[in-house]
Amino acid sequence: MRLIDVVVTFNRLEKLKETISRSLKEPFDTIIVVNNASTDGTEEWLSSLDEDKVVVVNSVRNVGGAGGFNLGLAEALKHNPSWICMHDDDSYPEVGCIEQFRTISIDIEPTVDAVSAAVYLPTGVIAEMNRPFLNPFLRRTAAGSRGKSRVSDEMYIVGGEVDAVTFVGFFVRADSVRSYLGLPDPELFIYADDMIYTYQIKKAGRRILFRPELAFVHDCETLQGNSDVYLPEWKVYYTYRNRILFYKTLIDKKWLYLVVLVQRVCLWAVASVNYPRRRIYFKYFMHAVIDGVRSNTSRGFAEIKGGFFGGQK
Repeated sequence: MRLIDVVVTFNRLEKLKETISRSLKEPFDTIIVVNNASTDGTEEWLSSLDEDKVVVVNSVRNVGGAGGFNLGLAEALKHNPSWICMHDDDSYPEVGCIEQFRTISIDIEPTVDAVSAAVYLPTGVIAEMNRPFLNPFLRRTAAGSRGKSRVSDEMYIVGGEVDAVTFVGFFVRADSVRSYLGLPDPELFIYADDMIYTYQIKKAGRRILFRPELAFVHDCETLQGNSDVYLPEWKVYYTYRNRILFYKTLIDKKWLYLVVLVQRVCLWAVASVNYPRRRIYFKYFMHAVIDGVRSNTSRGFAEIKGGFFGGQK
């Protein structure tokens, strides 16, 4: 079984060093690092590595997490993998995690196309942003699962089947990528791109298993609490646009999608009180809603970051 690790990085050199150090201690066959045009010395440090297992892909521009994993998976497929592991530059497997995955992979049922690890903050607390997802719009028989979109603490003990997961501690069959998943959509850039991608497995009638005995650490500084504030404000655009695209994949009934859309738009409008530059927030918010409803992902990062202000903020 050939297992390839894919790591995407952008301007987090010190955390990347820790991640690569940890991954090198685990039994990956190859570690692919996608450098998203970092400007903090990442390219120079990667070029200085004397590690046969590490393959570096330098992007000529920042293509976001989605674009980075698009490049990383494309490179991984060239190395004839059985499984591909994906995670960010600020996350890494706990000691023994990858050996344990190799062991359990032998008995994974053919209907299972992906496995998700449990993800924790360095303090040992569950990383909320990495909780596996359950579609709240599907009828379920499992106790306590209806109407909840994230798995309970109990599932971090017993595990189970889930509907979508993030790209931290995500293991996917290479054959599934080749046959129907394809590569992540680079135009999604960041936020919910992983959920949209992994939910394809559920829609295809295949399965994702959450195996909590597999553990990753996510040394993440974003949204560690209950805050839902995204700064700088250009992140608001990707957050809301991609959430709308995700709702479209989750909800089969058009009337229910419209109800959810109206509810979310109202909540996002109220959220403006959390942003000191409310005019700029609303600019991103409105463009996100319009483009999400129209399924428009054609805007480039330069235009988004420019804020639709003609370069003036």
